[in-house]
Amino acid sequence: MEKELPTKFCSIPLFKPRVNRVDLLTVLDQNGILQHTDWSLAYNLLKHNYGNTVRVKVREPYTDAHRQFLEKYDFPKFIEGPMEHWQD
Repeated sequence: MEKELPTKFCSIPLFKPRVNRVDLLTVLDQNGILQHTDWSLAYNLLKHNYGNTVRVKVREPYTDAHRQFLEKYDFPKFIEGPMEHWQD
Protein backbone atom coordinates (compact mmCIF):
# COMPACT_ATOMS: atom_id res chain seq x y z
CA MET A 1 0.00 0.00 0.00
CA GLU A 2 1.39 3.40 -1.02
CA LYS A 3 1.69 6.13 1.56
CA GLU A 4 -0.29 9.28 0.70
CA LEU A 5 2.02 12.27 0.31
CA PRO A 6 1.09 15.60 1.89
CA THR A 7 -0.41 18.13 -0.52
CA LYS A 8 1.23 21.13 1.16
CA PHE A 9 4.94 21.92 1.55
CA CYS A 10 4.65 23.23 5.12
CA SER A 11 2.37 24.95 7.64
CA ILE A 12 2.61 28.62 8.59
CA PRO A 13 0.29 29.13 11.58
CA LEU A 14 -0.01 32.86 12.23
CA PHE A 15 -2.71 34.55 14.26
CA LYS A 16 -2.33 38.27 14.86
CA PRO A 17 -1.27 40.15 11.71
CA ARG A 18 1.83 41.93 12.96
CA VAL A 19 3.70 43.72 10.17
CA ASN A 20 6.60 41.24 10.11
CA ARG A 21 4.16 38.33 9.79
CA VAL A 22 2.21 39.99 6.98
CA ASP A 23 5.56 40.77 5.34
CA LEU A 24 6.51 37.07 5.43
CA LEU A 25 3.21 36.01 3.86
CA THR A 26 3.43 38.80 1.26
CA VAL A 27 6.91 37.75 0.13
CA LEU A 28 5.94 34.08 0.00
CA ASP A 29 2.84 34.97 -2.04
CA GLN A 30 4.81 37.17 -4.44
CA ASN A 31 7.22 34.30 -5.08
CA GLY A 32 4.50 31.67 -5.63
CA ILE A 33 5.38 29.71 -2.48
CA LEU A 34 2.35 30.53 -0.33
CA GLN A 35 0.02 28.49 -2.54
CA HIS A 36 2.02 25.37 -1.60
CA THR A 37 1.60 25.91 2.15
CA ASP A 38 -1.17 25.56 4.69
CA TRP A 39 -1.29 28.99 6.35
CA SER A 40 -3.45 31.09 8.60
CA LEU A 41 -3.90 34.74 9.58
CA ALA A 42 -6.69 36.17 11.74
CA TYR A 43 -6.93 39.53 10.04
CA ASN A 44 -9.90 41.84 10.56
CA LEU A 45 -8.69 45.45 10.41
CA LEU A 46 -12.21 46.85 10.82
CA LYS A 47 -12.64 45.07 14.16
CA HIS A 48 -9.10 45.16 15.60
CA ASN A 49 -6.11 47.47 15.36
CA TYR A 50 -3.26 44.97 15.56
CA GLY A 51 -0.68 47.55 14.51
CA ASN A 52 -0.74 49.39 17.81
CA THR A 53 -0.87 47.34 21.01
CA VAL A 54 0.71 47.47 24.45
CA ARG A 55 3.61 45.28 23.28
CA VAL A 56 4.17 47.20 20.04
CA LYS A 57 4.80 50.78 21.06
CA VAL A 58 5.68 52.15 17.61
CA ARG A 59 3.05 51.67 14.94
CA GLU A 60 4.47 50.11 11.79
CA PRO A 61 2.18 50.91 8.87
CA TYR A 62 1.39 48.33 6.23
CA THR A 63 3.01 48.95 2.85
CA ASP A 64 1.14 48.97 -0.46
CA ALA A 65 2.39 45.40 -1.06
CA HIS A 66 0.94 44.35 2.31
CA ARG A 67 -2.41 45.98 1.51
CA GLN A 68 -2.56 44.25 -1.89
CA PHE A 69 -1.90 40.91 -0.20
CA LEU A 70 -4.55 41.53 2.48
CA GLU A 71 -7.12 42.45 -0.19
CA LYS A 72 -6.32 39.31 -2.23
CA TYR A 73 -7.55 36.76 0.34
CA ASP A 74 -10.64 36.31 2.51
CA PHE A 75 -9.86 36.79 6.19
CA PRO A 76 -9.78 35.54 8.84
CA LYS A 77 -8.11 32.45 7.35
CA PHE A 78 -7.44 29.47 9.60
CA ILE A 79 -5.59 26.21 9.07
CA GLU A 80 -8.08 23.41 8.54
CA GLY A 81 -8.66 21.12 11.49
CA PRO A 82 -9.80 21.30 15.12
CA MET A 83 -9.75 24.78 16.63
CA GLU A 84 -9.37 23.86 20.31
CA HIS A 85 -5.58 24.47 20.16
CA TRP A 86 -5.95 28.06 18.92
CA GLN A 87 -6.00 30.82 21.50
CA ASP A 88 -5.90 34.60 21.24
